[in-house]
Amino acid sequence: MSIKEKAVIALTVMSSWFGTSAAQNTKAEKSDNHTRTEQVTQPAAKKQTGRTADFKTKADTLAFKDAEKQSAKANDSIDKAVADSLLDVQKRANLKNAEELMLYVIAHFEGMKSKAYYDRAGKVWTINIGNTVRPDGKAVRPGDRISSEQQALEYVSAHIDKKMADDMVKYLPLDKMNEAEIAVIGSLLYNCGTGILRDRKGNPKEFAKLATEYFTTRSAASAQNFDKAFLNYCHVKKRVNSVLVERRKNELTFLHGKVRITVDEKNNIDENCVNLKNATLGSLYGCKGNPEKIKSRFCEESNFYCPTDSLKVAIDKQLKPRTYVSKKRPRATPRPRTTARRLASNDRGR
Repeated sequence: MSIKEKAVIALTVMSSWFGTSAAQNTKAEKSDNHTRTEQVTQPAAKKQTGRTADFKTKADTLAFKDAEKQSAKANDSIDKAVADSLLDVQKRANLKNAEELMLYVIAHFEGMKSKAYYDRAGKVWTINIGNTVRPDGKAVRPGDRISSEQQALEYVSAHIDKKMADDMVKYLPLDKMNEAEIAVIGSLLYNCGTGILRDRKGNPKEFAKLATEYFTTRSAASAQNFDKAFLNYCHVKKRVNSVLVERRKNELTFLHGKVRITVDEKNNIDENCVNLKNATLGSLYGCKGNPEKIKSRFCEESNFYCPTDSLKVAIDKQLKPRTYVSKKRPRATPRPRTTARRLASNDRGR
């Protein structure tokens, strides 16, 4: 082997040796760099993950608090709705219990007609206890008749349910009123309409506010203001009507308990209580709010006392067939002619 061949082999071996070691060194450097990168980036990643977790925890906490608030508001609204519903039920129950007494209070002030008549003041056909609408919702027409006490009460009951009940429940504290108070207020609203409680937008009027204050507080000042407002509703076509003034005074007498009223047959008429079923319709007029005069109208010695149901008696009397007997007038006896009349007739004959 020549020297050149030996030199080539030596160079080849050396080059292969140096190349392998360089590759190994390169791999080692790469691995070291990768390890360093991991060591540098790993804490940052850990640190970033910790911040994200804290932010998520805070967000969850805030969301939980908001959910709690919304849940509390929802529970409050549900509780309020339940309370309002229960109050509404109680008010309607009290109104229903006082309805019969209200019917008879209205009947005694309004009077009763079993046959439809034309009301000249209101310019409308009317029947029964001041009704202008029948229970079926149609207007009263000429020729309509009431044939029974039950039918008469249905007219008034239908009017109360359709025209008065909702406004009375909404604008009056019926849960704090007794039967006589509800009946008297019902008599006023039956006569004047529920428009005295609210305006067209549904806001309570002054009378509704005064009534709520009085029946809630029962103070002397609120009673005085309420009575003054109550007595203002006695006008017909913007003129004071003396009959309505009398009616308002009598109604206040019943409302304040100066004369107790009932329709319970078990309660006999005495010095403290009068039974409206045992009195002739319209007998409350003429008393002018005088308790003694009102009580005297319901005693047995009075000409106004009626031993049976007043509505039934009124209907029976009006539906009782009437017989008309035509009376023939006797012929007038001819007067004897005097001489002067005879001569006057003879002169006319010529």
